[in-house]
Amino acid sequence: MLGAFFPGQRAQLDAMVIEAGLSRMYGGIHYRFDIEAGQELGRSVARFTIAADRSGRSVLTQNNKEEEEGDGPN
Repeated sequence: MLGAFFPGQRAQLDAMVIEAGLSRMYGGIHYRFDIEAGQELGRSVARFTIAADRSGRSVLTQNNKEEEEGDGPN
């Protein structure tokens, strides 16, 4: 998700994700397939979140629109 906001640092951020996952595998905490599934799940959630925010369907975006219209909490 951070790569969408910092495209110039996408490669470095992706490397940190891989490093964090591998450290958990080497530490005996997870298996490789757990790490790969978790990374894919994280990327899917990030894509969904960014798309929802851009489309205006985000919970945060809806609250901001209500406040602008005067319908939000005071």
